[in-house]
Amino acid sequence: MSKSAEVVSIPTQVLHREGESQKNRILGEVMEALYENLPTHVQGSSDFRLSDGTRCWVRKRGGPRQKGEEGLCYQFEVIFSDGALASLEFNVRCSGWNRGD
Repeated sequence: MSKSAEVVSIPTQVLHREGESQKNRILGEVMEALYENLPTHVQGSSDFRLSDGTRCWVRKRGGPRQKGEEGLCYQFEVIFSDGALASLEFNVRCSGWNRGD
């Protein structure tokens, strides 16, 4: 005698919300980890040099937060030792994602 399994239909919207929730949780954790590894202060030797020899330091600016339609973002800046620019500011956001198998 075989038992038949009851098939439960889950609305697509519920599955979509659950997938978004998981993605957002993981995205938040990754963004926080990346941001936390950025230096807070400019100190000591430079983090890297440009091809013209300009010394550059990376410094965190704004931690992960929701930013309108852009979604979750964080900010950092690159500070230059000399030249026409004092610094460049960057907003980092997730540009896409793929589901695992």
